[in-house]
Amino acid sequence: MLDGAACRSLPRRIHDHRTGATHVAVQDPRTSLAEERLEKEIHDLLHALEHLKSSASRDTRNNYERLRDRAEGLLQHSRHRYHDTGHDLARHCRKISECAYDCVRSHPWSSLAVGVGAVALLGMLFARGRDR
Repeated sequence: MLDGAACRSLPRRIHDHRTGATHVAVQDPRTSLAEERLEKEIHDLLHALEHLKSSASRDTRNNYERLRDRAEGLLQHSRHRYHDTGHDLARHCRKISECAYDCVRSHPWSSLAVGVGAVALLGMLFARGRDR
């Protein structure tokens, strides 16, 4: 029976995939050992790259899900806030309109004078803007 070093020094058939030819080669045991180490390193590197790819994919998926959940939470918060703000604004506008209505009912002539003055002021501003 032959040991590992003796087996590596025996002639070996090498198939060239590019040309399709088969060659018989005798390798030096040191070269064969270096090739085996290189093949192992390449195999380990490929394994590490596969692990990195799956890890990166998993991390990306987790980050995407976390960002999506955060965006959904912010959207829900914004909707509630918009809803509350809309109700507050409507309530405030009703109060202002009630106050304006009460003021006009209490002082009709003064309200008419303020209205005419506001219209005159707007008319002057528009006329001035057209002249430029």
